[in-house]
Amino acid sequence: MIILLMGVFPVASIIIEHAIANADWLFLISRWFVFWASGLRLLIAGLRQMANPAFTARDIFEIETPGAEKIVVELGFANTALGLLSIASIIRPDWVLPAAIVTGLY
Repeated sequence: MIILLMGVFPVASIIIEHAIANADWLFLISRWFVFWASGLRLLIAGLRQMANPAFTARDIFEIETPGAEKIVVELGFANTALGLLSIASIIRPDWVLPAAIVTGLY
């Protein structure tokens, strides 16, 4: 899934849109990496963390304390919010740079 979201899908989207619209390469690279790698990847991760916080706490962070699941749910909300911002940038191209900055720092 990581290879698809961070490599295959962005590159395919860049090539397809460039063939159709002949848009600027830098804009296309920014747009599609923000959408796929930041947007969809963070949205999926966030939804999984909210739905099953125990998996992230135990299997990824190796924390057995049940209270840690509350923190993971909060992490899930943050990931979901940032993912939605990045996905929305496909409709609002002026949001690509802010979404890239925020998700990159996060």
